[in-house]
Amino acid sequence: MSQMFPKLPTGRFTRQFARLNNIANFPNSAVRVPATVNRLELVLKQNVQQGHMGLHQFKKWNLPTIQFHNPELCIVVKRVKVESKDEALKVPASLVINYTDGTSKTFDCKNKRSEDIMTQFIDLTGAEKVPDSEIPVWGRK
Repeated sequence: MSQMFPKLPTGRFTRQFARLNNIANFPNSAVRVPATVNRLELVLKQNVQQGHMGLHQFKKWNLPTIQFHNPELCIVVKRVKVESKDEALKVPASLVINYTDGTSKTFDCKNKRSEDIMTQFIDLTGAEKVPDSEIPVWGRK
C-alpha cells in the first residue's frame, strides 16, 4: 500500500482518511458535470509507452474524484492489450464524451499531461467546480 501511494501517512486510520480525502478533493478534479453529459469513455493501452502516460495518470488520480462527485455518470475505461509495436502505435489515447442528445466529442490525449486532459475535460463538458463547503473531509476528531 505504501508503495502505490507513497505520500500517504503510515498509520492505518490516518492513511485511510488521507486516501478518502484525496478521492473527494484531488486538486482541480472536484467538479460537477452537467446533466447533458451521460457517459465518459477512456480508450488507452495497458502500458504507458507511446504517449499514454497522461491518460493513465488521469484515470488513476482525476477520474475517482470525478466519479465521487458525479455518481450517476457512466464511466467506461477500455484498456487495450497489444502484442506488437505496430499495433501499439495504432491504439488511440482518447477521451470520448457522450451527450444526452446523441452527440459525442473525442479528445486526443496522446502525449498530453493529466492536468491538460482535466482542463480540456472541463472545457468540453462545461463542468463546474464543487464548492469547498460541499466537499467532505474525513479525519479523527
